[in-house]
Amino acid sequence: MQRLYITISMIFVVFTAKSQSCPDNNHPHAIDLSLPSGTKWACCNVGATAPDGSGGYYSWGETEEKEVYDWTTYIHCDGLETTCHDLGSNITGTDYDVASVQWGDSWELPTQEQLQELSDNSSYTWTTKNGVDGCLFTGQNGNTVFLPAVGIRWDGFLECPVVGGCYWSSTQNSNTDDSYRLFFDSWGGFIGCDSRSHGLSVRPVARRLDVKAPVITSKKEDSNAIYDLQGRRLNAVPQKGLYIRNGKKCEIKP
Repeated sequence: MQRLYITISMIFVVFTAKSQSCPDNNHPHAIDLSLPSGTKWACCNVGATAPDGSGGYYSWGETEEKEVYDWTTYIHCDGLETTCHDLGSNITGTDYDVASVQWGDSWELPTQEQLQELSDNSSYTWTTKNGVDGCLFTGQNGNTVFLPAVGIRWDGFLECPVVGGCYWSSTQNSNTDDSYRLFFDSWGGFIGCDSRSHGLSVRPVARRLDVKAPVITSKKEDSNAIYDLQGRRLNAVPQKGLYIRNGKKCEIKP
């Protein structure tokens, strides 16, 4: 009876994984890994046409690829890392969010917390998919997402092309010249920071529409990087309505 129970459980897990895997080749698809927050992860990278594709390399806050990735080509500074523009603590949903810009409003950059949640609440397997090394994250429901280890771009060169993977979050470090990212290789993975000028991969998450918007009450706080719902930055503090601050929808009250 115990063996039968285990067999039925395994069949259930396999069935669940298949029901949540890509139903066709019309990527991207949102994969439910049964994470505590309900976050669903995209099946492939921005710029890729399949889950094992490398996709594009993007400097943090930029939405297009380029030939050279250094401070002289980084559009959100004045040529040096000490002159980085402060884009806010979280660029999710803004004009700086490459996932939203490239894929539309249904997708967004993951936050540092979402990267940590993925790391903490799914198993990690270094594997190869169609000849591409990478990490397979498996949720408690048996569903999986594969992140290819395609290195980073720095000063026009591809660094560590088959050693590890590096994926941006939407969260800026307090130093402002670097931002949080997920790094992984055959030994494991961890959340850390990388130079904003480097070209990293991007794996989006599906935008959640059921998160209640916080209320902004401090006018002093309101004046820091406010955007309208179309992602356009406002030069003056609006008086009332729904806006975006630090990548989140907020209600401003008088």
